Amino acid sequence: MKSAIESRKIDALDRFCLGAIAFYQRQISPRKGWRCAHARLHGGSGCSGFARATIARNGLRAATPQIRACKLAARTLRNKNPAPIEEEVKRDIKNIAAAAQEGTAGIVSM
Repeated sequence: MKSAIESRKIDALDRFCLGAIAFYQRQISPRKGWRCAHARLHGGSGCSGFARATIARNGLRAATPQIRACKLAARTLRNKNPAPIEEEVKRDIKNIAAAAQEGTAGIVSM
């Protein structure tokens, strides 16, 4: 059985991003002292792991909504009234899940 990377042609930008994320996960993340804001707020794995898997399967564009959701989660954690931002995060997560099921993750709008 082919892996996600073997089953799809990976372009140079995707390869660069996968390498950068792998470097971040091995060298920076263990030393930074805090956890991904999205994982901290909602539980689950961090954004770098999600982005790496998504880029391997569907390309860089498909990972963009998750990166935005992590940014919104960080704002939520800093904000005294996080309700409006939380709704944006929930909408983005719902869009990511729907796109992944439909196989159109590269077409998700921001």
